[in-house]
Amino acid sequence: MTEKLQSILEAEGLASLLEKFNEQGVTDSILGDLTDPDLKELGIDKLGERKRLLATFGKCDEPFALSANTNDATSSEAALPTVPAETDGPEFRTIVSEYQWSVMNGEATITGFTGKGYAAIPQQLDGFRVTGIARRAFDGCNLLRGIKIPEGVTKIESSEQSGSPSFWEFRQRGAFSNCTSITDVLLPRSLNFIGADAFRNCSSLTKITIPDGVETIGDGAFHNCCSLKHAVLSGSLKTIGRAAFAGCSSLKEVDLPEGLSELHREAFSNCAELATARLPKSLIEMSQDVFDGCQKLASITCAGWSPDLAHRTKELLLSADGKTVLCILPAYREKCIGGNGELILPTGIESIGTMAFYECAMLKSLQLPDTLTEIGSQAFYGCAQLTTVNILGAVLEIPQEAFSKCTSLSKVTLSAGLTRLGYEAFAGCTSLTDISLPPSLRELETGVFSECSSLTSIAFPEGLKELPAGTVWRCRSLVRAEIPKSVRRIWGGAFEGCSSLRAVDLPEGVTIGDEAFSDCVALKELQIPANCQLAEKAFCGCSSLVSLRVGTKCMLNELCFAHCIKLKSVSIAASAHIAINAFHNTPYNESLAKKVRSWFS
Repeated sequence: MTEKLQSILEAEGLASLLEKFNEQGVTDSILGDLTDPDLKELGIDKLGERKRLLATFGKCDEPFALSANTNDATSSEAALPTVPAETDGPEFRTIVSEYQWSVMNGEATITGFTGKGYAAIPQQLDGFRVTGIARRAFDGCNLLRGIKIPEGVTKIESSEQSGSPSFWEFRQRGAFSNCTSITDVLLPRSLNFIGADAFRNCSSLTKITIPDGVETIGDGAFHNCCSLKHAVLSGSLKTIGRAAFAGCSSLKEVDLPEGLSELHREAFSNCAELATARLPKSLIEMSQDVFDGCQKLASITCAGWSPDLAHRTKELLLSADGKTVLCILPAYREKCIGGNGELILPTGIESIGTMAFYECAMLKSLQLPDTLTEIGSQAFYGCAQLTTVNILGAVLEIPQEAFSKCTSLSKVTLSAGLTRLGYEAFAGCTSLTDISLPPSLRELETGVFSECSSLTSIAFPEGLKELPAGTVWRCRSLVRAEIPKSVRRIWGGAFEGCSSLRAVDLPEGVTIGDEAFSDCVALKELQIPANCQLAEKAFCGCSSLVSLRVGTKCMLNELCFAHCIKLKSVSIAASAHIAINAFHNTPYNESLAKKVRSWFS
């Protein structure tokens, strides 16, 4: 009898050898007695194949569940025997008919599962080595108690990303998400990537060991695994994604491995029982809200914490060398430094990390040392009570949203050598009335002062070549703006909605983008110097504009002065090029129409 033998050979993709076994009189009853030389004599030359067969033959005294084999080259449900998998815990079993898979570039990826209990994924399917677990492959398998992933699998794919602006507005479905009965997960040494939401909402999972080799744990990978008590993390781990362990309410301590460099937003937020966290020397990026909602967190230690700075900045978490502020500790977030909202960083601090003081609601006063050279993105985003910022030292750049939405910020002093202001660096600072930009400034990013609704004047320094989109968008109190001769382009929407802007001096040869000055309803007089180009709707809706002079060789595109309903006095140089509807819905356009009609009459 050779039913077991036939099934095993088919599982290993060696069905063609069955005839040789039969010729030598090999039956199911003696499979466990076969040796490596025996298999070599039977024509199995590859060592790996012989080893796998010997391991399987050695278990032939255990029961098999046979089912019909329906071969499909690229996927599906080829029914193969149940083979107990090696494990020290529960008995994991392989029933190939319970799996669906796809094949690409000669490698198989698990795409679906219909089984239950403790499952061991086969190493090969239809002769193709299993190397990946697709998104949603096991999603919602509520009868699955445990899973053993075989050696050779390198990645557990990420869930689909919604693109929603709010992380919590949707529920992603990962490879093993919503497996609410799963208690045991065995990961292989070959694994190097755990994708977003991979084990999200596995509410019965109690422990996880991330093998060495894994460098990335994706966003929400273990989110809401509320029974998880022990997590052993890979020594090669580099990145823990956003909300990766958020809501793991049974987790009591976290020991992050040396080598970890990035700890993203809300990584361990709302871990209600978390009491201790140990961070490595290697950590260089850590968001302020990593431990948000961890009410019992009493101890955060960082290897190599500088004793000299620690006693003076006990409310802050510093890098190993004591030169970088990573974040303000959760216990001090609400009352801030000293309970009075005053932050004084001592001499020696060189860098403030990304989101270090993100939405620190009680921060009112900020004093930075002259040793400071770098401020991270969103470092002070949403500090709604912060009123004054004095940036000294050698800070060359204010990055993306560093002080965005600081709605009480009224006074800012920038470092003398500053060269760049990043995307929306001061956007939404609704109390900011004026700001002095240093002569060293050479680059602005989009929306840098957008919606600073109290800003009354601004002088851009000589040396700037562009004013980007939304530079002072909807700064409704802006009366005066000085634009230097060095500016060659003003991008779309740069001054859009500046409803108090009364006058603007444009440099010769400048290119003005779509709607750059649209709805500047207080603008009354305007002179366009020679060689300028105005894009569509550049000054559309400037409803108080009454006088316009256009210099030589200018180009006015469609609708660039449309709906300027008071525009009557217009002087245009003969060499200027004017689009036929540049003055749509203006008194000047109507007077032109009358002249044309009179010419033809």
